[in-house]
Amino acid sequence: MGVPSLDELQQDIDKCIKSETDMRGILSTVYENILEFDATEPYTDIFNELVGKGYVDRDEVTDEYEKGLKTFFAELVREIDKLKVKMDTFIPEIPSELAKKLFHSDFIVGCTLSDEKCIEKCNLGPEEQTLLPIFSKICLMKEKHEDSLRKLKRLARL
Repeated sequence: MGVPSLDELQQDIDKCIKSETDMRGILSTVYENILEFDATEPYTDIFNELVGKGYVDRDEVTDEYEKGLKTFFAELVREIDKLKVKMDTFIPEIPSELAKKLFHSDFIVGCTLSDEKCIEKCNLGPEEQTLLPIFSKICLMKEKHEDSLRKLKRLARL
């Protein structure tokens, strides 16, 4: 079995997106990952470490950058809380092996769900459809947060 063509890959993606069971399964998997998210704000300690070690100065630019990261993190936590409230009527499913293979990361799910054409193909109920942009936003924000955190921890040698 060789590498699939782009058309074959698009057909497989469409098949998963159009499957109510697969979409619920994909969202169930992502939601489990979201529930594991540590909502403890990490940036205060990291910036204190960076300043304490003399890697950065405590100045207006550093304070603005730290404030921006904290604001972004607080918005991410709010979005997660908003999703938790809406998930009480969601019926979880197990995704097919194909869906697990294609949508193996929350970031891929977030990128896919940010595409209006993909959302239009979903066969979920109207209430579940409203969850898709929230899932997309959280997945993309979580990826950005984790990337920023990785870089700052590497800089601070934590």
